[in-house]
Amino acid sequence: MRTVLVKYGLFLILLGVIFVLSVSSQNQFRKMRTGDIFAKIISAVSASWGTMPLSEYKPAVETQKMFPKLATNNQKILDAWGNPIEILITEYDNKYVLSLVSAGPDGKMKTKDDYFRKIEGISWVSR
Repeated sequence: MRTVLVKYGLFLILLGVIFVLSVSSQNQFRKMRTGDIFAKIISAVSASWGTMPLSEYKPAVETQKMFPKLATNNQKILDAWGNPIEILITEYDNKYVLSLVSAGPDGKMKTKDDYFRKIEGISWVSR
């Protein structure tokens, strides 16, 4: 009886370890997938930057034109966890900063698992 309990306990521990590794692998894959989505947004912004007045520029719309198969919800591009990606363009010292933020696995912004990328020093020159 004791041997069965020990084997059962080891089996449960093994299942727990497999589960933890599986979740960790899924999150790593989703983080890489979100990085790919960020690269597409950056590519679309690079291609369309300066093609219209900044006040009319919508990076998510331009990205969707270039990559129509990206998952979206209400004209927002979704990360690999299904959460909207924040795309911000801010001005700093007569240059612009493109910031991309994913809420990460917990789906909440401004937590330690957020995933982000920032491109600084972009100048706006209308084409």
